[in-house]
Amino acid sequence: MHLRCFELVIVIVVCALGGCAADGDAVPILESNQMAFDDLFVFEDSIRLDPAVLLGRIMYLDVGSSKEFLVSDYVGQGVCLFSPTGALVGEMVIDECAPGADGFQVSSAVFASETALWRLRGERGYVFDRDGNCLESKKSLEFLRTQAICAQGDTIFAWQQASRDGRGVIGFSDQLEPVIQIDLPPPKFPVLSRQYFSGKNRTIACFDDGPWYKMKEDVDARPLQKRSDLIQFKPFFFRSIEEDMLPIGDAGWKKHFANAKGTWTGGVFELTGSIHLVMYTNIPKRFHNPAWKRTRGLSIVDHADYSFSASTIVWTAPLDTRDGYAYFEGAHEQLADGLVGNPVILRYRFLRP
Repeated sequence: MHLRCFELVIVIVVCALGGCAADGDAVPILESNQMAFDDLFVFEDSIRLDPAVLLGRIMYLDVGSSKEFLVSDYVGQGVCLFSPTGALVGEMVIDECAPGADGFQVSSAVFASETALWRLRGERGYVFDRDGNCLESKKSLEFLRTQAICAQGDTIFAWQQASRDGRGVIGFSDQLEPVIQIDLPPPKFPVLSRQYFSGKNRTIACFDDGPWYKMKEDVDARPLQKRSDLIQFKPFFFRSIEEDMLPIGDAGWKKHFANAKGTWTGGVFELTGSIHLVMYTNIPKRFHNPAWKRTRGLSIVDHADYSFSASTIVWTAPLDTRDGYAYFEGAHEQLADGLVGNPVILRYRFLRP
């Protein structure tokens, strides 16, 4: 019997910190080393997700410390927990938290010790424990504005949507109470930041030294906590954005994208506790592989001591990275009864040269 993955979840807890890096701070930019993907990653194995629940489209994947999988389903509008081998562990239903709540859309869910956070498209956030018990449910305008979350310690960091006045990061407790407000300068290209949402759930990631983030036009990720020795690395395929996109209302979709020239950062990931991986979109065509349906760029930097940097191109964006592994979405499994099953998760191990 195939069940449907209803609204459920598991996740999140985040960092704390002092001073924050201003987005306009000038930092040295070095060229990263160009490498082939096969020299950076080796295929490890594939994980078959239990067809007891059929997923529509994986919108967000978070891999836990024990290699379990928390999957946010865009079509089924739910979040499902799978074991490291892909067996279905559970689905956290929101009815007990907010009976009759509707109008929601799954955005992202992330692990955080024994609790989980689920942010909806609307103004309500949910926290569950790993047994599916509802711990907290709160309504807040900050949840409506949240585009991405990451967890560290006992704080939830929520990346807020850009505005002309700037954007910020709010730190929440695991009871969904705001405990810190961090303001950032406005993005250089506000229309691009507000209206083009590629990688919107991956604008912030938590590391051993705290959260790192990216603006759409950035050449590399930045730490939320200011550091005087910050260095950024420029990938070989990176082309700077020269002007902002035109507002849709003034130009229509065709002219809106006409100004979209340059490489965009599509997401920042935690490859290890000190190595960040940034994904890029809108790669110049001369770097495209004609055998691939799409081309994405990756940049990998050890920001603990800057002892390693590399950039490469890849056929698709990773779903998640964790503990030296990168996870990609494979083809949908064909089931024995003729139905189409879930996409297979492809796991690649990072090979640090």
